[in-house]
Amino acid sequence: MNGVESGVNGTPAFFINGTRFNGPPDYENLIQALENNGE
Repeated sequence: MNGVESGVNGTPAFFINGTRFNGPPDYENLIQALENNGE
């Protein structure tokens, strides 16, 4: 699946384990998302 098909309409766009990260891409939010969605 490419970015456009995934709903990406700008940069930066982050995906964690195939799931699009929605939210402010600051350090705390990214770390929390990685911890919650990590394998």
